[in-house]
Amino acid sequence: TRLAGGTHPALVLEPGDLVVLSARAIPGNERAIQGLVDGLERQGAIVRFPVTDPALHVSGHAGREEQRTMIELVRPRGFVPVHGYFHHLSRHAALARSMGVDDVLVIEDGALAECTRGRLSVVGKVPTGRIAIDEGQRVAASVLRDRALLGTTGIALRSVSLLKIRPNCSVNVSPTRKLKMASPPSEPDCAKRARSSAANEPVIPALNDHSSSMRPESVTPVERVHASRSVTLPPLAVTICAKLLRSASKARINPRLNRSTAGDVSRSAVVPHASV
Repeated sequence: TRLAGGTHPALVLEPGDLVVLSARAIPGNERAIQGLVDGLERQGAIVRFPVTDPALHVSGHAGREEQRTMIELVRPRGFVPVHGYFHHLSRHAALARSMGVDDVLVIEDGALAECTRGRLSVVGKVPTGRIAIDEGQRVAASVLRDRALLGTTGIALRSVSLLKIRPNCSVNVSPTRKLKMASPPSEPDCAKRARSSAANEPVIPALNDHSSSMRPESVTPVERVHASRSVTLPPLAVTICAKLLRSASKARINPRLNRSTAGDVSRSAVVPHASV
């Protein structure tokens, strides 16, 4: 890596130098290795690696003859093979026994080995394995299984938004207008009626104000007009029985009122749909 970056303290590449990468790429390291090759070739080196020469490969682990050579050189009294699957460990231990090593011990992750009076033995076991930490807290194995399942099968979400639309209504009190409607008005007619009424006659915001100052003999036809809506939706025509106030004062409703008619009036109005 330092040769590829030109930072090696003792070696410097020259154009035409041959560099051999004999090991295969570990899955996930392909991009890093390709960057290494590019750095070497930028300095003029000739690179040979399994991508260009598929037959080129040397294992990063010692072979059986190399293991035999190391045991002959070291001549250990105790032998504990490391690195590899249990199959590799047991084969390495068998090789050591065949070469005259008496005290050979095969252990796996978590085993506590002790050397007492020149003898190797297993004296205990500690928990081992991968521990997942999320925001400083240990993640339970069940949570990891659920996450792995979601990552494999995916997840589907469905959401429903409820929007209740309240129309802005105005109430027009008129002593002279007669409510003669054979069918519900359309929405544009309602808007036109509301604008006309708002320009010429007073508007009362609510009909639920039962004041003690109103006299029971004052009754006025009330027309409720849908003036504006927050969104454009098709209107829904329903029949609303508007119960008239049985008491109203001239000062509270309209100073021009001199006389009104008592009674209940049923009429059709336009109200908007609720939207989901």
